[in-house]
Amino acid sequence: MRFAVFSDSHGNAANLRKIIHYCRENYAVDKFVFLGDGIGDIYDLIGEGLLRYEDVLLVKGNCDRAVSDEEELLFTHEDTRILICHGHRYGVKTTLDYLAKRAHERGAGIVLYGHTHIQNIEEKDGVYFVNLGSAFTDPNFAILEVDKGRHYAVPII
Repeated sequence: MRFAVFSDSHGNAANLRKIIHYCRENYAVDKFVFLGDGIGDIYDLIGEGLLRYEDVLLVKGNCDRAVSDEEELLFTHEDTRILICHGHRYGVKTTLDYLAKRAHERGAGIVLYGHTHIQNIEEKDGVYFVNLGSAFTDPNFAILEVDKGRHYAVPII
């Protein structure tokens, strides 16, 4: 399964449009994953018909005021559990330790997070972390491929 992962658009829906068009032209993306801070941009794109709600997994960030959206989601693809969150509640600007602990509590092998606006892909304590940076100033995103227990992420700038 192939995911396009992006976050932190902070009102720059134009960059999200670029990401979505680029993904559709160049990758066979199964799901789009938005990690918060600009959730209204995603709803705008759904309203425009560019995205369908069922094609997007999303969580809200610390700058999102949406009441009904989740701050954290856990889903499973094949045997891989993937945790998605914005990251602000886990102190990701200084350490991944708290987020690693949360991943272990939830049994997640992959964590997708945002908030820092700094690209980071690393494995720590048996958890694969992916932060693609920010879609605010540039249309940054990552492609995450998960297949038969193997996974890798490629940042696209």
